[in-house]
Amino acid sequence: MRLALIGPRGSGKTTVARLLARRLKYPVASMDKMIESEAGRSVDAIVKAGGWKDFRDKETQCLRRIVNDNTGDLIIDCGGGVIESAVNREYLKQIDRVVFLSGQADELVKRLRGEMDDRPQLTQSADELEEMKQVLAARLTLYRQAADLEVDVANLSPDDIATRIIQSLNFAKRMK
Repeated sequence: MRLALIGPRGSGKTTVARLLARRLKYPVASMDKMIESEAGRSVDAIVKAGGWKDFRDKETQCLRRIVNDNTGDLIIDCGGGVIESAVNREYLKQIDRVVFLSGQADELVKRLRGEMDDRPQLTQSADELEEMKQVLAARLTLYRQAADLEVDVANLSPDDIATRIIQSLNFAKRMK
């Protein structure tokens, strides 16, 4: 089974993907890490050099490869904006299960404290909370349309989130 995690920054996609991969004994594909490795620079450097369009193009190429090349079990850690592209949303439909890790803007920003300087700005807003509110307003419907399951991460540890996903998608029976 191929399982993709989608959601905004701060929702725990990368951490939860690693936990799921370990528990399910699946490989994990981190799209941002793959893009950085191929480009030889960070997401922030890619965006600064070529803009968000350049990064989104690389993201689409990466997702296309994952979808077309990986037919076995896999956990896919998608970038937060992967759902902005209609092409990417079509690719996500080809993945067995898509899980949306959701949260309120203030909770997500709190989870990101200390990490925002390493990430490119998503909007023109200088305020982190305002930026997150704008991003969620623009993407929430797209996340929900793309997802088979939504898990609200509020007050949940990454371990709890992984457990909820496994239980909700009935992996427990397959693991025995």
